[in-house]
Amino acid sequence: QRVLIMDNCEQLLPSYLRFVKGVVDCADLPLNISREILQQNPVLERIRKDVVGSILKALKDMKKSEPEKYLKFFAEMGSILKEGLRVDFENREKVADLLLFNSCKTSADKTITLEEYVSAMPEGQTEIYYLAGENRAQVEFSPLLESYKSKQQDVLLLLDPIDEFSLPYLQDYKGKKLKGIDRIDSTKSDSDAEILEATKSRYAGFVEHLKTKLGVVSDVKLTSRLKESPVVLVSESGGFSASQERFLRKIGKAQEGMESKRVLEINPEHSLVIKLRDLHEEKADSPKLQEGIETLYDLALLAEGSKVQDLGSFMKRVQDAVLKGL
Repeated sequence: QRVLIMDNCEQLLPSYLRFVKGVVDCADLPLNISREILQQNPVLERIRKDVVGSILKALKDMKKSEPEKYLKFFAEMGSILKEGLRVDFENREKVADLLLFNSCKTSADKTITLEEYVSAMPEGQTEIYYLAGENRAQVEFSPLLESYKSKQQDVLLLLDPIDEFSLPYLQDYKGKKLKGIDRIDSTKSDSDAEILEATKSRYAGFVEHLKTKLGVVSDVKLTSRLKESPVVLVSESGGFSASQERFLRKIGKAQEGMESKRVLEINPEHSLVIKLRDLHEEKADSPKLQEGIETLYDLALLAEGSKVQDLGSFMKRVQDAVLKGL
């Protein structure tokens, strides 16, 4: 009827599409409608579905027919679009189809969709793996990737801070569950479990010693996920990851006492771990052993992108180790 009812109708457009501007012209609303009545009008919900559906379809068409243009759009508005995973349950998978990610198998200037990731999954892989961090240089050299690379399995690299907060709302994509690989590994194969069980008795005393000396961790476990690195820090299921905690501190949203203790996983096949275990068996109160344990933990902190708690002490230990090796 060409009568302006309101110039900003939040009921018509969800917040994750706030980058869209336009006019909705509808002849099915009464002229004397108020803002309060409008919010309860069933026509409004139908209009909302049509508007959202049209926008998502237009973005899908752009991604398919104009990939370079869509890439530029996503670089600017992708962070906002990802909010749809959290707030729009009905269109969650349609939003997921529009997302672009870096991955271990893509170059830094290339991206991959969830559909492309699933299509390229090797036989036997049942989950979509991801790892978050501040930048690609830090994430792609994480010890957590070692076992996946050895199996030729790709891992999505979440480099946008909102990724790690929004992606868990998707839960699964085309029947494949999404899994952050920086959590306690509860999906070991039978062969991995057998190897660790056979090794467990040889490391029992050393593991308990690590728990005692490293009060900053919640637990110490043997792991088969590491191939080249001696240690790695992981989060408990349901807790914040290291990258999430760093981001919350950065934006001033971290609460006192929020930082959770982590789990230290050690590689029983690594020469450094074996040497420290042997030193523990020889002399558990050796200062050299304590220095080795502290260095081991600091290496795990650096590998995940966190700061070493006592940088001066760490530098001295590294310098001494280098001098002894020369």
